[in-house]
Amino acid sequence: MGVSRCDLQGNIHVQLEWEQRIKSLHPQLQTSGLSQPALRALWRIGVREPSDLNRFTETELLSEHGMGQVGIRILKETFSELLKP
Repeated sequence: MGVSRCDLQGNIHVQLEWEQRIKSLHPQLQTSGLSQPALRALWRIGVREPSDLNRFTETELLSEHGMGQVGIRILKETFSELLKP
């Protein structure tokens, strides 16, 4: 389920729920420089810590709403040993 910016801006409960989800991510993911949409995309596919990244290819990650080229670049730079080719 994707979350649009309108969903977040229009509903404080949804905002707070996503803030809590993002806080549950491993600190390395939270401080990696990824955007909020990219962090939400990772959370939606079950990535909670860096080692979870090894379940996905770059193409699979890019197909997720909120994950773009910049997010992939950050993941490659920060967690290159964990990403599948």
